Amino acid sequence: MKFHPVFQTDPETFDPIPDARYSTESSPFFLKWGLPADATKDEAPSYENENTLHLVMNGISSPPREFVNVLVEKKRRSLEAVQKDRLKQEAGLRDLIIRVALVNPDRGFKELNPSVYREFKVNSNIQLEVFTDKVLIPVMGWTRNYHGYSYTDIRDGSVFSDINNPSSDYSHGTTMYIATLKTSEARIGDLLRKRKDKLLFTYDLGDQFFHMLTLLEVIPGNEADGKFALLEGSMRCPNEDGGGCSRYQKEILDKYVAAKRDPLSTEKQRNLASTCIHRRTWPNVLGRFFPGEFDLGERENAVKEALRSRLSLQKGPMITISTATINADGSFSVQGKSMSEAFNFYKGKCGPGERIRHHTIVENPFDSRDY
Repeated sequence: MKFHPVFQTDPETFDPIPDARYSTESSPFFLKWGLPADATKDEAPSYENENTLHLVMNGISSPPREFVNVLVEKKRRSLEAVQKDRLKQEAGLRDLIIRVALVNPDRGFKELNPSVYREFKVNSNIQLEVFTDKVLIPVMGWTRNYHGYSYTDIRDGSVFSDINNPSSDYSHGTTMYIATLKTSEARIGDLLRKRKDKLLFTYDLGDQFFHMLTLLEVIPGNEADGKFALLEGSMRCPNEDGGGCSRYQKEILDKYVAAKRDPLSTEKQRNLASTCIHRRTWPNVLGRFFPGEFDLGERENAVKEALRSRLSLQKGPMITISTATINADGSFSVQGKSMSEAFNFYKGKCGPGERIRHHTIVENPFDSRDY
């Protein structure tokens, strides 16, 4: 099989290549370990489909895998040096003010319009895995333990994820990345160190909701208290399994803006309502779905509750049930394998006859809780 020429070079001396689609002269932007775009596009057997190649070769390592594994080790060494220096200088006692916003890859990773964002304060020493589960997921309004995710350091394209997790949602990660560092290997302060540093967070590796984290301010140790605080935000979180940022912009936000600009237009109000009504039964909605709503106290309390709980980890295996219907007597009719006990989570939150579509559940219990 023919491999891209980059995999024939020395990975130890490899310089990441900016992605021309999103880079400017003053702001280079790196994705997927900084490899050339033509080495990482979907149809390239030398990268995305390399995992299939790896199986075909009966576990024998291939040039792309060997190359990326070296990049992983280089980043690990760099990260360890950063951690030692950071802890020596700061003793982990600084807070960060971070802005996270949904961004559209079709518009150069610019924020959605209107922006779905949060700004919050958090301690820099929190582990990336814990930060995701207990801060980022609940502050946005996503469901803990529902989807896989990844982080990309856009300064060099390095990726943090848990693609070897047995949960089925991470199977998407194995087609996106050959190898990654684990999220347990870094702290948020290792990747967001100075003002304007950015970090790309991808939630739901299938639908791909892209979030850009931007460091707004660093609070030094003598002023830091280490406590989480939600400072501001706008717009509700999209529904789970909502098709990604580009689709959400087109199907929801564009219609929301049109209806808001012309409140007397019955047609525009109806278009928005008809789109929103189909989103009310998803696990992070379970009721009325209105894109413009945002309750700062509710989101802050969700984070504080998560911080008091145990870390929730996906254990797998996961089973996707295509459709479940809540019957009038409170029982469930499940199309596919029946695991109605897992749907106790929905009792009292969905009415008779309402349907739960494409809900992914975990057969084995979570570390922290059951649904």
